[in-house]
Amino acid sequence: ERISRRLGLELPGRLRDVLAAGDEHAAWGYFEGTLVRLRESPAFQGVAIMTFEMDPPEAVGERIARALEAAGVR
Repeated sequence: ERISRRLGLELPGRLRDVLAAGDEHAAWGYFEGTLVRLRESPAFQGVAIMTFEMDPPEAVGERIARALEAAGVR
């Protein structure tokens, strides 16, 4: 709910379930799947990623980079 309030939109039910379960691996998998679906869209031209922290730990950036590479975006 916090994410929905912050972004001002309703998250998909499956994503809400993943986040509510607290399964970090599943959450990153959902993120990667979203990147794949975006890349496959004919309208895709790029992606911007926002983190909740102004200066997240280096591991977060590394994980984002791995997801981008796995999705064929980077």
